[in-house]
Amino acid sequence: SALSLGLGHLRRRELDVKDADDAVIANLVHVRLDLHRSHGWLLLGCIFAALASVVAVGVTIDSRLAFGTYAAAVASGTVGLGFVAEKLSFAMFRRKARAHGLSDDASAKLFAAAEDAEHWLDVLKSCGHAPCDRELASVVRRC
Repeated sequence: SALSLGLGHLRRRELDVKDADDAVIANLVHVRLDLHRSHGWLLLGCIFAALASVVAVGVTIDSRLAFGTYAAAVASGTVGLGFVAEKLSFAMFRRKARAHGLSDDASAKLFAAAEDAEHWLDVLKSCGHAPCDRELASVVRRC
């Protein structure tokens, strides 16, 4: 890497939301909205995986006490799955934003602002107008 070679000055500058290209912002907004739409499915998948693990443990362990303890632990642990699913969504979004050169702070701002722009996009689409990248980026930058 450039840092290991002592070429830190060649490292790419991290961008803020206002400095990023309109097409990049629009692309990331659509990524965020896709992640938001798939959040329920991700959460449901995590719950099914937890339930499948309870069934697998129930089939393999003969002790009722151990099975009951494991089932209770999994049931109480599923409460935090919504938090874990949201953190996974943000991690995937941040990785894509970093690939476009955005800083972590800019990624967090864009992650929050993109969800706020969803209603605006839905209203425009219902009127038959699909906003261009410039319009979408302008709205997100103001949020």
